[in-house]
Amino acid sequence: MLRCTSVLCGLGLLVGCGGTDATGPDAAACTVNCQSAALLGASNLVTVTHEASAPSFTQIEGVAYSPAPPSIFSITATRSGCRWLSYDGNACGAPCEFGQFCAAGTCQTWPEGTDLGALTIAGVRTAPITLTAQLGGGYQWADEGTLAANDISLTVDASQGFVPATITARMPQPLVPDHDWSAALDARAAGADVALRWQAPDPGARIYLRMTTGIGTHGGISPVEVECDVEDTGTLTLPGDQLDALFADGWACGECGLNEVYRYRAGAADVGLPDPLVFALQTRSTFYFHP
Repeated sequence: MLRCTSVLCGLGLLVGCGGTDATGPDAAACTVNCQSAALLGASNLVTVTHEASAPSFTQIEGVAYSPAPPSIFSITATRSGCRWLSYDGNACGAPCEFGQFCAAGTCQTWPEGTDLGALTIAGVRTAPITLTAQLGGGYQWADEGTLAANDISLTVDASQGFVPATITARMPQPLVPDHDWSAALDARAAGADVALRWQAPDPGARIYLRMTTGIGTHGGISPVEVECDVEDTGTLTLPGDQLDALFADGWACGECGLNEVYRYRAGAADVGLPDPLVFALQTRSTFYFHP
């Protein structure tokens, strides 16, 4: 699924946010006008999320923006492929209106998505799936069933004046933890790093994690979040200082703190948007830790 960050859950929107870094190692087989990509900072994103456990389930979500959306979080620190994201809701002085958020010292409204025209996705089912933009510019599809192929492609046509492109990637296998991630976090001393480990690393894939405690997210924005994006080596090290900041105020079920780890492969193409369009195939592993 698309990363439902605290601000976007609060505003009823779905997308990854902030930055324009859409480059990464060779994690996708790009066929027309595309390059390999990472999820970190992707503002224009189409994802295919496959849940392999019975009953098998696949979900497609997407949204793109023109002009590019504003940056919501500032980056306080980075280490081990993870970054500490901070949000200061008081930077605008007076509270923003309902549905707005504070960015760069001004109250702003999150833009609607851009209609990219028909998106064709091949490989999820025997016949290609064609999606059209819904109200607000987003794309969605979901269904039970196994994948028709491991290699799945996204094609953008020229019907809305965008540059045609086809991006093809391979669906990775689900992560299988080799220890209890929640227990590892629970046993952590203040300031200590925590290593999340899993079986059978995939050298061609990447790992994405975004964590929030849920504080401030019920119709608002969390003051601290942690976001990681690394090569799949079998281990993700969560920096202790970032975890200290994340859990400093405990945990609350506003939109409920998320602990979801994605293994993915992705490609990106310049289709005429301010930032590249990223297409990611991903599997998801969820763990629960509430300090």
